[in-house]
Formats: sequence, structure tokens, C-alpha cells
Amino acid sequence: MIDANAPLRVDNIIRVERPVGETVSFHTGTIVNAEVMDIIGSGMVMLKISPPAGKSEGLEGKTIKAKTLVPLSKGDLIILEAHKDDEGLRFKIIGRNVQWLEAEEPMDSAEIISCELPETLPKGAETLPPKFLELFKNMCSFRLKSGDFKILKDMLNSIPQLLKDNFQEFDALQNLLPEIEDMNTKFFKKIVETSGVLYETRLKLLALFGKTFQGDDQKRLLMKIRDIIDSEQTANILKYEGLNKKDLIDTIDRFLKNIEFYQLSSNINDMLFTYVPIIWNDMRDGEMIFKKEKRDDTNAFTCDIKLDLVKLGMILVTITWFDMEFYIYIHAENPVTVTTLNAGKSELKNRMEHSGLKVAHININQTNDFKSFGQGIPHGLDIRV
Repeated sequence: MIDANAPLRVDNIIRVERPVGETVSFHTGTIVNAEVMDIIGSGMVMLKISPPAGKSEGLEGKTIKAKTLVPLSKGDLIILEAHKDDEGLRFKIIGRNVQWLEAEEPMDSAEIISCELPETLPKGAETLPPKFLELFKNMCSFRLKSGDFKILKDMLNSIPQLLKDNFQEFDALQNLLPEIEDMNTKFFKKIVETSGVLYETRLKLLALFGKTFQGDDQKRLLMKIRDIIDSEQTANILKYEGLNKKDLIDTIDRFLKNIEFYQLSSNINDMLFTYVPIIWNDMRDGEMIFKKEKRDDTNAFTCDIKLDLVKLGMILVTITWFDMEFYIYIHAENPVTVTTLNAGKSELKNRMEHSGLKVAHININQTNDFKSFGQGIPHGLDIRV
């Protein structure tokens, strides 16, 4: 599992002093794994490099001596991105291996808000060590409502144009926070893939196939923006514009921790669990879950979308794809909303089938039985019924 608790900072750098043995070289942007073999002292470490599969070029198992301000311990496993500057080769830490069950450092009690343990843990979860369950329980407090993303949008709007002109990350992140009016099928797919919940998974795949990171990702951009804001070179600009650097960093950290909550929830529930990163004034909150049916004799996929809307109330949409057909179940809290949705049921079916999507069933009902946000959806459609 990748540690997302330490976002990139200006000092989050490992600078190569010299290789041990033969000379080694890396292309800029290459992502590699490394193990800390020894701590020499004075910020010096010995790293054993594991290059991407198929891209070893004789580097497998090579050891390098490097200098860093980042606290590291012998045995640490880290993910590095290679860069080159006037002083030579350097690596930026973009991920860190964490043994969650061995964590000894208590979390800051000021940041912990008591919440109920989610009910969606996988079978056998009750046998997990109490420390793991307690960690997950505490992370509930990190979750933000989708409506809170207006705070992030406002923060990006407050950034001086001079910084935006020099660092494209600000506009790139803003482009991943669309207004509901801008939404379409392709854009929806993009914001799910780039929500940050899949960031480390994408890094692992890139490292496996020896490719560099391309495109945008919310977690990656948030970490880079934190790096920019925390640098000395931007301090005077922010101060001149009357912006508080600490407040900006605290805002970024809130959204990074929100992503971490969904990453951990996805991991222990064996599904993709993510927020709805859309700026929608009528939406108080929203979540999405993508999961595969686990029965061996079934090849089915389900998407659950849960929304809390100001005018329409709570809505849960469950879409299951099985045997080349779609089964759609919509549950709404407000009876008026149910009536409105039923009136458009035929149009929904016609639009889907016109797009080549075969619809087996659409069912719309009223219910008040909604699970709390942050707990996922415990039961999907039983496609064998």
C-alpha cells in the first residue's frame, strides 16, 4: 500500500551522490522502486534500485549512494521519479510503502472525530487486528462532502495569476473540477479515473511497463501544488496578495486526506469507492462505487451512485451489467422525485437502447432506508433472481 500521508514538498528530494560500482543512468520521468539498504549518516543513504520490468538495462539490484533531507529508515520501500538538473541526477519521492498494521505513531487526536465503523467490510474482516480497524474508523473523519469541493475551487480562484502563468498545475486541477452543466459521458469517465483514488495503482502499472506518467490526476496535482505553495519562491507573492500560506496548505491537506479515506475504503472492500468531484450547487454530497460480482459462476459488474440533492432529496442508482444487459434500480427518498423519475423511465430506456445498450429492467421506488455516506452500499442487485 502506498503512503499518501506525506505530500510532496520542496525538500522531498533524494540527490544521487554516486553509484556504487558501475555508472547508472535514467531517463527523466522514469519511475523506479527503491529499498533503503543502509543509513550512513549526515543525510546519506544507500538505495537498492529496482527498475521497471523490461527496462532494467543492467540496473536490476544496482546500489546508489544518495543524500536526502527526507526521514528514511533501513528497510523502507519507496517509489521514485527520476529528474536531472544542473547538479546532476536527483529523485523525487512520489510514494512510500506503509505497513499499516505495524504503525506505531498515534494519529493527532485533534484531527480525529468519532464515527461509526462502516458496515461494508469484507467477509472475515472481524478477524483483522484491532489496530487496523481503529485506523480505518479514525479515517472516517477525513472524508469530505462533495459539496465541499467548492472550497477547493474558491481556493484555486484566489491564486495570483502570476503563479498560474508559471505553474500549469493550478489550471489543470481546476479543469478536473467541472460544473454540472459541463458534464458529459467522456468527461464523467475522465473525472472518475483522475479522482486520485487510483493514483498509486496507475503509478505501479507505469513502473511495471516502464512508462512515464502522462495526463492529470487530482492527487498528483494536489501534491505538486502543495509543493509549489510551500516553496520559498512563492512566499512573497502570496504575502503580497494577502494570502495565508498555511491556510492554503491546510486546505490542500484536507482534500488529500479525503482521497486517502477513499483509497483505504476501496482497498479493504475490494472495490473502487470514490467521491463525485463535480461542482453542483444542488448537490450536498455524492459517492460512487464500482465493483465486480464475486461469485465464480457470475460475470457481472455494478455501479452504485448515491446523491444527496437539495431539491430532490436522497437518490440511490444501482446499475448492474450482466449477460450483455443492464438492470437499473433507482431508489429515491422524496415521493415527488419518484413520480418525476417514473415519468421519464421510457425516455431513459429509449436513449440507452438507441446508444446500443440493451436494457433488461428499470425499477424506480420510494424508500427512506439509506445508508450513511462513507459506508458504501452493502448489497447490490442479485442478478440470479
